[in-house]
Amino acid sequence: MTSIQMALRPMRRRMRLRRMVTWTAYGAFVGAACTLLVRVASFLWLLSNAWLWEWIAYLSGLAAFALGAWLWPISDLAVAREADGLGLKARAQTALMLESLDTPMARVQREDALRALSGLNAKALPLKAPKPAWIGALTCAALFGLSFFLPNPQQEALDAKAAIQESLAQQAEQVQAAATSLDENAVTAQALMKELARELDKAQTAREALLAIDRAERSLNEALSQMLTDAAAALESAGQDALAQALMQGDSQALARELASIPDASKALAAAAASAASAEAAQTLSAAAQALESMDADLAAQELTALSDSTAQALEAMANARTAAAGASMSSAGASLGSGGEETQDANGQSASVSPQAPQKQTREYEAVYDPTRLGVSGTVTQERGVWHEGTIYEADAGTGEGAPEESVPYNRVFAEYAQAATDAMQSSNLPLWAREWVEEYFQALQP
Repeated sequence: MTSIQMALRPMRRRMRLRRMVTWTAYGAFVGAACTLLVRVASFLWLLSNAWLWEWIAYLSGLAAFALGAWLWPISDLAVAREADGLGLKARAQTALMLESLDTPMARVQREDALRALSGLNAKALPLKAPKPAWIGALTCAALFGLSFFLPNPQQEALDAKAAIQESLAQQAEQVQAAATSLDENAVTAQALMKELARELDKAQTAREALLAIDRAERSLNEALSQMLTDAAAALESAGQDALAQALMQGDSQALARELASIPDASKALAAAAASAASAEAAQTLSAAAQALESMDADLAAQELTALSDSTAQALEAMANARTAAAGASMSSAGASLGSGGEETQDANGQSASVSPQAPQKQTREYEAVYDPTRLGVSGTVTQERGVWHEGTIYEADAGTGEGAPEESVPYNRVFAEYAQAATDAMQSSNLPLWAREWVEEYFQALQP
């Protein structure tokens, strides 16, 4: 660094500070505008933690401009030009141009420039935020403040979502407590319930919770079936076919009778435990063998069905969690329809956009529903034939209905028929239990 560059350093810092003040003002304006846009978006869409995104938008704009102003380089010639503008009469610029020369004239000029720069007050360069920037920032801030006096149409849906998350957190605690209370031999059931508790705690929507519960139930049923199969196979290999059959049937009384009738039943169970394919089946058989050593066949039978009982407790806890999640989902759906403009999801994950005017419009359509009930006494009967899949033929008879398409039928006269049709379709399809409960609760809520 040359002597001239060293002398220009105070002016360079002042210029950088001035640019930072200017750019920061524009950054405040851009950040405030982005914050206002986020606020407007929170009125149109369901935006969780809108206040956090508003702060992120504002601070991002402010920090980006301020940091860019401080890090953007300033050329030596620009600094010299600013210094000369404060009364140096081109001394700094000339010294920079002649810095590579070592002539007497160049040395004299540099010395003169250095004396002038040493007496230069860099603070004479004014620091002032541009007027358009702070006016724009204040305008955005005023509009942002006024927006809090307007009712947010998404608030009801946000409250419902918060209630869902709180309900799911409570269900996660209950599932975790149920997992802790299970028998120590029910290792798989405990692990699945603890994993379910974690997923419920992380779930953001009722649908995510319902899917997690369904996965846990399937895994638990598969684990139970596998354990019973392993234990029964071990008993059969030990020559206890009747005991294996009673175990597969889950009949504790039959198990107790069989155990009481078997000589040296504890040794037979111990031998079966040694040949069991899974650790849980071996633990269950060993616990039953230890119980038989005290000549207690009933206790041994309880030990053999202990994992099944634990699984039943786990399934009951999962069912309770599913019922709570389905109820929370229904509440959320009602809040979303009431708030307007919200995108909702049905049980199959299909999205449906609900406009602010949808409730009123759909009510009019329901009132004008054409009821196709056949009277059987008049009208022309036609038949339609069609092909479905591999040659299966279906026939449908259609006739005149009650009223006409342009006429209206009272809502309460057709609701029961539609509800029954939905129930029949639901029962004939392979829907999970929670989805069926969801449909039933939906029509109960619409019942006139």
